[in-house]
Amino acid sequence: MKNKKGIAFYLVRGLLGIAILVILSFLILYLSVPSYRFEDPVAFHGGFIYNPYKSDKDNWHYYDFRSDTIDEQGFDVCEYGYGLSKTRYLCIGTKDKRKIDYPFFQNIHYKQFNIDELQKKCRFAVPAYIDKGFKLREMRYLSHYRLLEVLNADCQAVNYWDEALSHGVRVNILASCGNNAEDVKYVTVVNAEEVDSVYAALESGDSYAFAYQRDIKDLPALDFVHLDGDTVTLQVSEKAAVIRFVGQNGVVRDSVVNSETASYCFAPDDTYIRAELVFDDGTVMYLNALLRHPYQYYFDPNMAVVMKGRTMLMRVVYIVALIALGRYLLMRRKNEVDGSE
Repeated sequence: MKNKKGIAFYLVRGLLGIAILVILSFLILYLSVPSYRFEDPVAFHGGFIYNPYKSDKDNWHYYDFRSDTIDEQGFDVCEYGYGLSKTRYLCIGTKDKRKIDYPFFQNIHYKQFNIDELQKKCRFAVPAYIDKGFKLREMRYLSHYRLLEVLNADCQAVNYWDEALSHGVRVNILASCGNNAEDVKYVTVVNAEEVDSVYAALESGDSYAFAYQRDIKDLPALDFVHLDGDTVTLQVSEKAAVIRFVGQNGVVRDSVVNSETASYCFAPDDTYIRAELVFDDGTVMYLNALLRHPYQYYFDPNMAVVMKGRTMLMRVVYIVALIALGRYLLMRRKNEVDGSE
């Protein structure tokens, strides 16, 4: 004689089935991410120095890529990231939106895969809110991106920028604030106006960033950054209270006070040098880094490589484990049915 089951029994069984399907869906989602081999980071080195500031033309324009009017300037920008891990990206020059994200944990493999996939759908996949969604150590290994949102209304993480630069990852600064700024505002200044030219300047580093409180029209401008041999010389339109030259590991290598111009000679152990200019009212100008490289033309090494064999092995192991679990559950259910008869 068959045991009679109550409504609660079938309700619980149905909910359990739904829960199993949800878990399987998440497992399949997470298994879609490949395993990467991250090369050991190497600091910038070589006999050549890359200077991103190639032009002296006075063509600086202000861009806040989080502003409500940025689309009116011809830029398609969106923010990507839905997971609880708080890992977010600002997508600039979006052609198509990526709809998949990983809702719970994200290790460095998931973050690198998101960068690679987003780069297929936009001009720049920019890690954002980096002090919340990324570990400082991960900046040594993540690659295949050019811009880093170092400054915004909720995140000021210059140390993350220096961490990447100190380990041979060439990234340029991006600053934005949208409508969230209260006292201090942030903006990116680019030596271009047309959209394609702006993208090219952001790529090469012919840009800089501000943290400021004054009227944006009264901000100082960069006149030039010249490189003569190993000596870099810069000039701005307004006297700075201090000009700092920052190098490996974020260490201040030299500084000049109360001047519109300053020079620094690369030492043999300098891997990169970037300048920070602080003005009397607290305004800070951040210039992109000049960096060493071994060849006449700079190129980015591929520091994150998909390990196809390891990825396939990992997927096979998980699939076998899932099949074994499913078989176990089915056999257990069959035994329960047989036992109830």
